[in-house]
Amino acid sequence: MAMKLSVLFDGDTARLKASSKQAQSSLNSVKSTAVSVAKSVGAAYASYISLSQIVDVTKRYQRLEAQLRTSTGSVEGQAQAMAILSEFAYATGQDLEGLVEGFNKYKIRAAVIPPRLIATTSTGNISNPER
Repeated sequence: MAMKLSVLFDGDTARLKASSKQAQSSLNSVKSTAVSVAKSVGAAYASYISLSQIVDVTKRYQRLEAQLRTSTGSVEGQAQAMAILSEFAYATGQDLEGLVEGFNKYKIRAAVIPPRLIATTSTGNISNPER
């Protein structure tokens, strides 16, 4: 209150300017602290998102390996099939998950239905297309 009166009656603005500079300095300090905290939180969030995506890709890849291990019956067969399918997916731009799914369906079909019967059925379908 005394500062207001001295400004009004005496025109003394020196204390008002000093007080204003001090307030501005305090606000700048708060602003720089807030910016620093925001950068830290942003960096932590970006790291979390990146790590989450890496873990997701790893889980999906391990699931594909497990499916191939089951359909081939061995770790060696799984490794060989994964190498071939990965190389094919990279060369053609196809989805590795779709290739593994197709491979597994083929292996299951071949295990359940004898290959000779598949060939006979295919030949029969070609010779009699109305079926």
